[in-house]
Amino acid sequence: VFNRRAGTLEDFEYSPAMQEAGARGLIWTPETLDRYLVEPEDFILEGRMSGVRLRDADQRRVLIEWLAQATR
Repeated sequence: VFNRRAGTLEDFEYSPAMQEAGARGLIWTPETLDRYLVEPEDFILEGRMSGVRLRDADQRRVLIEWLAQATR
């Protein structure tokens, strides 16, 4: 996940909106993931994460740290 262009992992069906975000240069960093997890629908319009939000900063931090470890 980290430092990878959004919407580019092979063998996964991304929404056109996620693919477009990657084509425009979106790179997943702790900062961009944090912003995305707060309000995915605003961060990537017409994405598939509607209704999924992590408003709690501590929960986002824990998830992002887990993702950093799990995707090395």
